[in-house]
Order: sequence, then C-alpha cells, then structure tokens
Amino acid sequence: MVSCSGDCYVPTKARMGVAFMDSTTLKPYTLNGLTVQGVGSDSILYNKVNTSVIYLPLHDNAEKTDFKITIASTVEGELDKEYIMHIDHTPRPQLISPECGCVMFQTIISVDVSPTMSNSPIEIYNAEVKNLENGVHLKIFF
Repeated sequence: MVSCSGDCYVPTKARMGVAFMDSTTLKPYTLNGLTVQGVGSDSILYNKVNTSVIYLPLHDNAEKTDFKITIASTVEGELDKEYIMHIDHTPRPQLISPECGCVMFQTIISVDVSPTMSNSPIEIYNAEVKNLENGVHLKIFF
C-alpha cells in the first residue's frame, strides 16, 4: 500500500534567533518598545513589542542582510535609539523531503551593529541557522 501526503510537518523557513541577555545575570533581558524592519524593505517584522527574543529571516539569495532596530526611549523627551545590524552569512540549500521541498540554511560569518551599542557585546552563539523552531543564534548583552 502506497501513501502520498502533501502535508509538511517540518518548518520550511530558517530564521535567525536573536536573544537579548542581561550581562550581569546572564538571563533573558526584555526590551520594551522594540521595532525591527529589514533595510531596503518597508515590512516591519516587529512593531513596538516587549520581548527578549526575536526571529529574523536572512536573505536566501545574498550573503548580507541588514536590519534597522529601534529601541523606544524610556525617558521622557529622550529620542528612541536606532541601530543598523549587519549580518554576513553564507546561504546553503538543503532538501528537507520531497513533500517539504528545500529550505535555505545559513551560516553566520559576522555581525556588527552601528552605531555601536555601548556595553552591548554580541556573541555568535550558534552560527548554523537551520529550520529548528526557537533556536538562538545571536546573543546581545545589555
């Protein structure tokens, strides 16, 4: 007996997980009023959310991806802080299955943020971005 199913039960998008960490306690650090969008795109991926982790798509057909990150000010009259996060990565197509097709895995080569986030080092925690849900690839310490 042969069975054929068009259902794919495996995530087909590989997203880079970025965790915000408290540099003193090494526990998750919640950023309030976080907005993230791709540079060169009008799509807002996160809009004024309170979170300690985000998941970002890397370009499938390029080796560089940039994101604009805005952190809302918590002080009356102070401007929001804006940063550009630049990721160098290597895309690799990976066949998941005939039902699911291919997904583009990524290897993170380097990450930098400008202007530099003072006292906020970035750690490449896991350079291999695969289609695992809730994976963390970068840690930014506050």
